[in-house]
Amino acid sequence: MRYQIMHRSAHRLRIRIPERTLTDSSQEVLEYALGAIPGVTKVDFYPATGGIGLHFDGDVTAITDRLDRMRFDNVEMMARELDADQSIGVEELRERKLSPRLKRRLRTRIALESAADLLLPAPVQMAYHVYQLVTLREF
Repeated sequence: MRYQIMHRSAHRLRIRIPERTLTDSSQEVLEYALGAIPGVTKVDFYPATGGIGLHFDGDVTAITDRLDRMRFDNVEMMARELDADQSIGVEELRERKLSPRLKRRLRTRIALESAADLLLPAPVQMAYHVYQLVTLREF
């Protein structure tokens, strides 16, 4: 099962994909991939239900045809395919906005890093940052 249409109206389509919980990175990839469909104006995510809302102008059959060709089972593979197919211009990068959820995570991460740098003694700070460098953790 690739996706399931939960609700359809004149200019909105709500779908559900098999992967019920989406990580922030997979939401970003899906938002970019679904937003690139011609006619789609806005993409909404509903984490509690695992749904995705698509606002569109135009014909719904063109959008469902494009959705039929997408593979939702592996979002990381979708990201690699998007990177191979499309290059992102500077103007498009400037127009992109971070989701509120990702902004909160970044603010929390920056606050914790700042507190660690201010409160921990210098040798412990150095050990902590070397550990981060060696493991190259992503947040």
